[in-house]
Amino acid sequence: MKLFTLLRKIHLYSSLVLLTFVIMYFVTGYPMIHHDWFANPDPVKSTRTEPLTYAGPMEPEAYSRHLQETFDLRGKRQPGKRMDDGGWRFRYVRPGTFHEAVVTAAGDSVRIFRREENARTTLVGFHRLHGYGGGWLYDIWVVLYDLASLSLIVFSLTGIYLWYRLTKRRLLGWVILGISYGYAGVTVLYLMYAP
Repeated sequence: MKLFTLLRKIHLYSSLVLLTFVIMYFVTGYPMIHHDWFANPDPVKSTRTEPLTYAGPMEPEAYSRHLQETFDLRGKRQPGKRMDDGGWRFRYVRPGTFHEAVVTAAGDSVRIFRREENARTTLVGFHRLHGYGGGWLYDIWVVLYDLASLSLIVFSLTGIYLWYRLTKRRLLGWVILGISYGYAGVTVLYLMYAP
């Protein structure tokens, strides 16, 4: 009974951890699935060219950080890309806002492209936000995602154990469990290998 009580508590508390992120995940997922339900005005775009002076290290990360701090380019830094003409392209992404900074080959100016998204696309941006890096706020978000994912696994496993212990007739449960896992497996394989 001690194991049963412990697993019941773990099941309960893991569901509380999941609650906020599961709700957030589905709320932000609706604009992806039902995009016709939401207004989708064009994003607000702007471009500006600024003079640039940079004497620091030419590593992409340092260069990208300098541009971000100098020109207030908020968002998570993406890996820089060297262009064919010798210039650099840097991108900064956060839900609702996208910046692209293109540095000339001479390194004396930067063209900054900014795109402000509508509410629908901003929600989708929250849904797709992932990966460590980008500052402490992004890292906390991803830690909470990881915690929610772990909680979902724990919630499922403890739920199966509790169901097994509390139910004497288990045939229907095994059938439903088998169908759900089978459906998920077939769907994953289909999406991976379908033409």
